Amino acid sequence: MKKRFLHILFLFLISSLSKSYAQCTVKNILVKVNSTATAGSSCILNFDFTFTIENNGGNKYIYIHSWLQSQYPNHFGCPNMAGNLKAPLAADLALSKINLGIYNDIHAGHPIPTLLTTYGPDPTVALTPATELIRQVFPSGDSARFTIKGVQITVPMACSQAAFMTADFWSTQSQNGNVVHCVSCNNQFVIDPQVFGLVNCFTPRTYNIIIRSVSPNVISGHYKIYTDNPLNGNIIGTFGPEDTLVDEHDYQTVLGTFNQYLATNMEYEPYSFTKPAADRNLWAVVQTNGYSNSVLGYLINSCAPLSSLLRSFEVSYANNKTLLNWDINPEAGVVAFDVEKRIDMSTYNTIATVPVNTDGFTSSGNRYQYTDIVTKASHTLYYRLNMLMEDGQRKYSEVRLIQLAPNADVAIYPNPARGNVFVSVPVAMGPANIIMADLSGKIMRQWNGVAQKTLMLDQVTPGVYIMKIKPQNGLQEITRKIVVY
Repeated sequence: MKKRFLHILFLFLISSLSKSYAQCTVKNILVKVNSTATAGSSCILNFDFTFTIENNGGNKYIYIHSWLQSQYPNHFGCPNMAGNLKAPLAADLALSKINLGIYNDIHAGHPIPTLLTTYGPDPTVALTPATELIRQVFPSGDSARFTIKGVQITVPMACSQAAFMTADFWSTQSQNGNVVHCVSCNNQFVIDPQVFGLVNCFTPRTYNIIIRSVSPNVISGHYKIYTDNPLNGNIIGTFGPEDTLVDEHDYQTVLGTFNQYLATNMEYEPYSFTKPAADRNLWAVVQTNGYSNSVLGYLINSCAPLSSLLRSFEVSYANNKTLLNWDINPEAGVVAFDVEKRIDMSTYNTIATVPVNTDGFTSSGNRYQYTDIVTKASHTLYYRLNMLMEDGQRKYSEVRLIQLAPNADVAIYPNPARGNVFVSVPVAMGPANIIMADLSGKIMRQWNGVAQKTLMLDQVTPGVYIMKIKPQNGLQEITRKIVVY
């Protein structure tokens, strides 16, 4: 089955319709398509649907209906609606593709809104399947944002075509829907362009974004990037006012194999190197010139979380000396670093204390270094930082190692890896060129002159890969497998 990801965001504002209705405002409608599948001449769409509605006395029950634009019946007669509106029944909804209902009456016995399983005005109408409902009440208390997840519909068109839709919203206080209190209708939107991308595992973080259109013509506009901050402390994957704007740019597609815009290694400072934003996924909201809607895309951050204390920690060895370099986040709250060393299988011992932002061992800015003179013959040297915090606690860094034995093996860890991997080449082998290839032999990455180094695995699809380590001094090539997840 053919699958793709489409996303859409559009805004509209409806004021009071007439004195006989409660004030009705609906805005910020988002559709995030999770998957599509071809079923004969039709397309099955699975998506999340989000909208914001003003809190009022007339939305105890909220209903949403949507049609293909060419089949929209305009049941409520927008924009010139009558004073006594009737809820749509089965005959009115014969061609509708979306029929959703929400029981929004909050009280002690019903503390959260729920999806309805029966359409009150006409129980013969089948409501559209969905898996979850999330509601967020805005701090002002005058409106609430609803996200309905896992909505699934079938439309009579190819999955490669843009779906032009029209939606109606209405609400009532009556369980059977015999009184319509609020209506927002004839809201048109188009599902185009597609937006997708990912977060690159660099320090600082960067992102790639692709904006791809099914239009035969070049499109242009503006996009904004937001960090996906948790909702209510732990819910992610829901776009809303809790998310933080971190970058924005204009765009224009280029015609080719695809009609698309591509941007790579885009920085989103000052947030891309600051926790917790550096570890979070990103939302992309794309506005296209000439479109009444915007499009929403999700950029996955598959990187291993950055240390909350260190941005980097590397070691290198030459001429009986080990050079340690590290970079600290300025807000980490570290008072001093104890440099600890272990020789072969012995215990760790403190060999130096490096204070923060003082003379002595400290280099410029937030970067630090220490040189260890190696005088004792050994097979492997292990180094770590024992960090003293402002509150008196101590925290350890990752371990870095130097392999001195002539027959020592190449160390690759962690394995399985995600985001980045540390490689240590035995000193006797000397610097090596490393090639990372998939199982078919296709080269994915290449690094030259590696002794001890953290290798970035950004944009590498999860799977099994081969690492070929070729010493520059002509020694025999070493091959190792690595799993990326």
